[in-house]
Amino acid sequence: LLELLGRLAVSHALYGRLTAIPFIVVLCRFKSEPSVVVFSGKYVRELVVSLRDGQDAATLINRLAYADYYRRLLKIEMLAKILHLRHDEFQAVVEDVKDLLWTCV
Repeated sequence: LLELLGRLAVSHALYGRLTAIPFIVVLCRFKSEPSVVVFSGKYVRELVVSLRDGQDAATLINRLAYADYYRRLLKIEMLAKILHLRHDEFQAVVEDVKDLLWTCV
């Protein structure tokens, strides 16, 4: 369920924000499950890598299409929502993302 909601939340321009709510609710409900913590770490890493890749001038010009812009915006919103969860179980995920983001700069 998390994988389906997570993919829809960042790939579909119309339903992206609608599916983000149940995604966060399920993530918070099962925060102590090891498989959910592992999934959230992988999911956040995929978001950061997909935002980081393809940042040369030619791809930035091609990214001016509305749908692609909106997908990138949804990815940033999902990343922010997950990183702002105040659960001890996700602190390792947050630290990994901080390290990954510092390598992007």
